[in-house]
Amino acid sequence: MRRGDDLNEGDLVELAESLNQADLFITEETLQKAYRQPVANLAEFLKHILELNKFESREEKITNAFNEFISEHAQLTSSQINFLRGIRSAVIKHTQINRQLLLKPPLSRVGNVENLFMQEEIDEVLEFANQFNANASAA
Repeated sequence: MRRGDDLNEGDLVELAESLNQADLFITEETLQKAYRQPVANLAEFLKHILELNKFESREEKITNAFNEFISEHAQLTSSQINFLRGIRSAVIKHTQINRQLLLKPPLSRVGNVENLFMQEEIDEVLEFANQFNANASAA
């Protein structure tokens, strides 16, 4: 693995059995909880532990997702993008986003959400933004 070779299924089973010994009890499930990576598999954990790969931090995941959301909505204006960046900052701070929050500073300093976005867009942004805090509380 250190040479960059992927482990085959047999290697993973053998390694999993070795780690799940009475004195270790290291399983994919315990690693998922410890690293807060609910969908990572054993090979990904080993690569992370051996520093061959690293897991994104929560902030990196949120930032990357917001950047992708913005790029998927190419019609956004600069004011709308700045508003979304403000929401991103709030989400990173574990803030639950609701319509009332969108009308208050610091977000309202960028502009009035109802003037920047149509109702359907506001709903889409709320759903998108709140998925991160829902996932964080579930993990």
